[in-house]
Amino acid sequence: MSPRWNPQIFPALFEAHVQNHRAKMIVLREEAARKGERFDPLEHEQILVGIRQDNMQPDWVPLRAFLSHGLILGRPGSGKTALLAAIVSQIIRSGACTAVVVSSKSEPTLFQGIREDCYYSGRRFRWATNRIGLESFAYNPLSQSHIPWRSVNQRVQPLLKALGLDYGENYGGSWFSSNMEMFLNNLITFYEKSIYSFLDLALYCSDPNLYTHGEKRLGTKEDWKNSRHVHHEILRLAGWEPGQVKRTSKGYSPAVFENAIDVAELFSEPQVVFLHLTSIG
Repeated sequence: MSPRWNPQIFPALFEAHVQNHRAKMIVLREEAARKGERFDPLEHEQILVGIRQDNMQPDWVPLRAFLSHGLILGRPGSGKTALLAAIVSQIIRSGACTAVVVSSKSEPTLFQGIREDCYYSGRRFRWATNRIGLESFAYNPLSQSHIPWRSVNQRVQPLLKALGLDYGENYGGSWFSSNMEMFLNNLITFYEKSIYSFLDLALYCSDPNLYTHGEKRLGTKEDWKNSRHVHHEILRLAGWEPGQVKRTSKGYSPAVFENAIDVAELFSEPQVVFLHLTSIG
């Protein structure tokens, strides 16, 4: 019988089971250290996902399983967010890997719970939001430290996909995609050293003369018009201040640059990033 999530029972038992598991992991880590062996979290760590309804025993899933995709289904109010919070909490406490939480709606309880888990576990915690009036760390997708080691195509393709502008290989869709790809390829190829944010890109989306009659004649005015879908998305993103911070930006304290979210850092040490990104209208 597969476990059924019960939000009334789970909170009362969660801490006891998880703390017991953490104690076992500490013993295994110390034993590995004494033997001079490497402790592999993926071989030992387990994630509590619920209490079985047939025998009321905890149901554990190997941490390794979370390297694959998972899906949590349930009616509104059934406890999906609470279960997600419990899973993230255990990943944070394990220190086995970085956790990135992305939410398109306000989840203050989830946010605060993750923040507290990071505080007590000694994990670095940063967040980015496009909600007006809320504090945010800087997160500029176009000024990441790994970008100089990427080809123009490796920069353009993920950008189009992230903006939802890859329309596939069908006849009409591929025509729009190829025009937008050509537009971004030309800009990044010839103006690479002046493009470090969506605000920089927005200049070329606002004025066709910079594309057709600028320092480099990159294409015709018709080419510029045919890529108007990507113009629209870039102009919207250019209005999000935390996403425009770059090393030459003025008016920010050194702490803003030191704590800016850089994707490469997520692979160097276990930490947590919470992205609250609502629709940008």
